[in-house]
Amino acid sequence: MMDAERQTIRKMQSILLSIQNGKPRFFNIVQYENLGLVYSTENHGKDATGNDIIINHKWHLTEKGKQLLTVII
Repeated sequence: MMDAERQTIRKMQSILLSIQNGKPRFFNIVQYENLGLVYSTENHGKDATGNDIIINHKWHLTEKGKQLLTVII
């Protein structure tokens, strides 16, 4: 395994660990969803006129994402 591959895996693990712990972290949402590592749930609320709006997204790890955290390099 090349050094660049190790760094990529460690970076991915640190992002997944932050998501699992609920800490805010910038990551490429589309890339992680396409890889099947994360999914989101939405919190809904009402605006001033009574319309239903999405307040925020909460990110969760899939089983594949949890398995990637157990890999030891």
